[in-house]
Amino acid sequence: MKMTFAANLNRLVRSPGSIAWVLCLWLCLCITLAALPTRGIAGSPAKSQKQDPWPKDFEEALQNPGKVTLYSLDPLRMNSVEQRQHEGEALYQYKVLGKTPLSAGQAKEAIAEFKTAVTLWDGDWAKCFNPRHALRIERDGGQSYDLLLCYECSRMLAWKDGKYMFHYGVGGQPEKLNALLSAAGVPLAKKPGEQ
Repeated sequence: MKMTFAANLNRLVRSPGSIAWVLCLWLCLCITLAALPTRGIAGSPAKSQKQDPWPKDFEEALQNPGKVTLYSLDPLRMNSVEQRQHEGEALYQYKVLGKTPLSAGQAKEAIAEFKTAVTLWDGDWAKCFNPRHALRIERDGGQSYDLLLCYECSRMLAWKDGKYMFHYGVGGQPEKLNALLSAAGVPLAKKPGEQ
């Protein structure tokens, strides 16, 4: 009985110990290893990741900000029904729990925290986005720059004049931003895991 090439290959692959079977097993192992996350098998953090520099106009806004407002946000994004029913202020579909205008010194401190968060990114982020802090910079020319920061998910999203522009990975802790908000009597969002 004459066997076709496909039948021979099928017989070889199904025979444990054959060269074809070993090659298939090796290929499956390589594909599995390539799909592992960047944190590695032991869960050690990835080395600090270099990100693109701030766009020129954002860098200028951060260096010479004009009016700066720090926001406390409810991290749960509102759906369209909730948006229509919500009577308070919202920022990109997130309820504003409170906000405070910042003095020049406070603005410098808050901006430094947002910039530091970008430099502390470890190369990993979650698929969620639950921002609890936002910074709005309003320039004399009428442009506004908004940064929404989520320490929980390690991401920050940026808007200019209401239009989404880019995102960064972030790291760090919210203590300094929380202190600025608390000093102004602004309520803070619940911490991750709190009911």
